[in-house]
Amino acid sequence: MPPPPTDPELALAARTWRLALLATADTETARRALATLATVPPNEPLPLDRIDRLAIQAIRRAVPPARRRNLAQADAAPEPSAPSAPPAQARDSIGPAHDVIASLPLQAAEAFILRRLDDLDPICACRAMDCSRSAADRFLERADAALASAFGPDRAAAALHDLRAGAESLAPSPEVVAACLAKAHARHKARVTTWIAATAAALLLVFLILAAIASQ
Repeated sequence: MPPPPTDPELALAARTWRLALLATADTETARRALATLATVPPNEPLPLDRIDRLAIQAIRRAVPPARRRNLAQADAAPEPSAPSAPPAQARDSIGPAHDVIASLPLQAAEAFILRRLDDLDPICACRAMDCSRSAADRFLERADAALASAFGPDRAAAALHDLRAGAESLAPSPEVVAACLAKAHARHKARVTTWIAATAAALLLVFLILAAIASQ
């Protein structure tokens, strides 16, 4: 039976769930992200920037490759001109603005969530995303332009306000956390078992080689 989640693991799971749902609007992707989280020892300090970095790494492993494409290789950010129709409603959307953000390349969605919804300073956002300040700014510009294009300059602020309000309620249930972290613990245990077996086999091989050399 896996050990119960530690406080750092619970904080990481809650953060990962929220970021994953905001970035993808898909609870199945959020579940996959939780199930790929690294295990966190109970006595290991886990500052907020480290939590965000681990959460984003898990989300990037969980989303399809098409969402992970680098924005530097995508089309240039569109200029916010006449409003265009927002994307079709996503599977687990919390509103039209969420549909826009969840349709962006993943790094643009990450930058928007960290900077516009969570009010992180640019340096903390860069650390979480593991990119340069200029790259993070460009990702954010792409997201801002998409929101302005979908709603128009006058309604974009109201759409952002509604999205911020909806984001406050995003939290995984205890059952989801327990199930996903149990998978993470099982995966970690399997890796440790494999490493121990490989190390023991290597040591045995060295011993046999040394014994053969000594007998000559």
